[in-house]
Amino acid sequence: MKKVNIKTISKMAGVSPAAVSFVLNNKGGVSEETRKRILDVVEREGYIPNINSRRLSMKRSFNLAIIMNETYSLFTDAFASDSMYAAVKRAAELDYQMLMLPVMSIDNQETLSIAVRQGNIDGAIVMHDLVPLSFAKLNDNGIPIVAIDSHMADSIYPCIKVDYEEGSYRCTEYLIKKGHSDIGYIGIGALPDFYLSCQKGYMRALAGAKLPIHPEWIVCVETTGYPLQDASRAIVEEKIDRNNCPSAFFCGNDLVAIGTINALADKGIRVPEDVSVISMDDISMAKFFIPSLTTLHVNADSMGVKAVDLLNSIILKNEHENVVFEELGPIMERESVRDITDN
Repeated sequence: MKKVNIKTISKMAGVSPAAVSFVLNNKGGVSEETRKRILDVVEREGYIPNINSRRLSMKRSFNLAIIMNETYSLFTDAFASDSMYAAVKRAAELDYQMLMLPVMSIDNQETLSIAVRQGNIDGAIVMHDLVPLSFAKLNDNGIPIVAIDSHMADSIYPCIKVDYEEGSYRCTEYLIKKGHSDIGYIGIGALPDFYLSCQKGYMRALAGAKLPIHPEWIVCVETTGYPLQDASRAIVEEKIDRNNCPSAFFCGNDLVAIGTINALADKGIRVPEDVSVISMDDISMAKFFIPSLTTLHVNADSMGVKAVDLLNSIILKNEHENVVFEELGPIMERESVRDITDN
């Protein structure tokens, strides 16, 4: 069996070993035609770069850490799961391996400390945002971090964001166009910046239509110790009176909407016959829930890919934006909103 290395690849492709190295390490400085020729030879010969040699020569581990958030991990939150799955696939395309670090809280920092001391990660990705102690530990050791779906008003690290104020405005405006004038808001208190952004969009839409705001229909869901849909169900059952219920609710995300619909059903309130519900995210189960959710689509997959690309650019010291926005998608019209314009 013939031995294939960078030198033999360079001879077969008719280029310098440096050009082969640039292509294998995802660096610029090589034309697309040359890059394709090199990659064709690499694929034909079945060449697999020695990861240990690359680590030594480039002084990199080729490992990225997934730091799981205490409230929203890829195991408990569908949106996080979709984003992280896309991030893992994109990382593999860039020759990174992903290390999963346990839930990071103020009281749980040892695993992160070990990974940092061992020089075992080139960068880290977190869903939503990172506790200050974890950020300081990474920042002090020169390890870059990118947050997917960050909700910080003033970002202190690179992140992928969505304009949720605008998304909330569009959802509330959609309900108004369907004839609803009594509209409630159910948001996520565990993410205060997100909660306030959504509330601003909701209130802006009501103000624009000169509709009243009813404080008793604005509900804050705390998620500590509970899955989000269960926490939503419990708080809606407690706060919403069957005899004083709006004709529609805007919910901060799909899991909140699912909990809300279940809570309303417990009170004998039907969706959408009695109350309409709209939300944001469009997670995979949204179209399978009964009734299927009308929800604003947010591309979780794209956010995961963008996070890895941004982190890779930072690691390679390429020019990059500090905040990358994901464009809002369309409202997916399904069964949970009733048009009452003819009533």
